[in-house]
Amino acid sequence: MISCIIIDDEPNAIEILKTYLQNISSVKLVECFRNPVKALNYLLVKQVDLIFLDINMPGMSGIDIIRSLHYKPAVIFTTAYMEYGAQSYDYNAVDYLVKPIIQERFIKAINKAMALLIPVTKGEATIIESDHVFLKSGTEHIKVQLADIIMVEKKENYLCYVTPDAKILVRGNMQDVQGFLPSSKFLRVHKSYIVGLLHITKIDSNSIFIGSYHIPISDPYKSQIQKILQPKK
Repeated sequence: MISCIIIDDEPNAIEILKTYLQNISSVKLVECFRNPVKALNYLLVKQVDLIFLDINMPGMSGIDIIRSLHYKPAVIFTTAYMEYGAQSYDYNAVDYLVKPIIQERFIKAINKAMALLIPVTKGEATIIESDHVFLKSGTEHIKVQLADIIMVEKKENYLCYVTPDAKILVRGNMQDVQGFLPSSKFLRVHKSYIVGLLHITKIDSNSIFIGSYHIPISDPYKSQIQKILQPKK
């Protein structure tokens, strides 16, 4: 069992991580702190395996906390500021999550931590999988089954997740999507489109058809399309 704590001055960020951790039976959340000084005082007395640690906090930064410890727990940094990424890896961070934290991205980070902290036996590693994702649209977090995602379309600074019942706008970029949608179920076919393989009804030399949707295929991605068209041997 991996013991962990959360240190973050944002209550909403703590609640999101707590919700995600409820589904991870091999990780035990022992404490949450909004005050970094109180968190450091706790860590100077008690040791934990893993810390979810905000970087930019009033009074003391996450980096300051790590520098002050006499032991080196695994750390997953959480922050709203991408510019801290390079600095975080100077402290052997397991991963670096940018808020708002998407569940699938969280799962990847947890898998990294578990691979580091749990001894692997008989060639088997503990992998956490999920069949859904929480999409942050405005102030809401909307649960969407991966199997229901028909496609993702880039629209300026937003991504439009298309399902049979809705179109959900989320701020982000295509690299974020490719980081958590499984490549066995989704394929990028254009700089502005990722499609759900389950929903494809027809493919020609330049287009993919999903029901009434007509999605262009750009040249850099045609080789990937050919691979899925090849008969299985």
